[in-house]
Amino acid sequence: MRQIFTSGRTNDGTPTNYGFGWSVGTGQSGRFAEHRGEWDGCYSYIGRFLDRPLSIFLLSNLPGLDLFEIAREATAAFD
Repeated sequence: MRQIFTSGRTNDGTPTNYGFGWSVGTGQSGRFAEHRGEWDGCYSYIGRFLDRPLSIFLLSNLPGLDLFEIAREATAAFD
């Protein structure tokens, strides 16, 4: 799991902020890993905070709905 949530690096050592299918980074709420997807009219988002017990799962079939923004607002409710 540590490798999955660790950013890869380019040949010159620059972090890619991507690790085994997960975008990884640090925000106001701490370190996080997130993944978005879509298939056949279904949209999904999962955000996992690595330094606290909080994960957010969103599923939708509404095109154009900004799941990332909804996740950010939900996270703010726990800050």
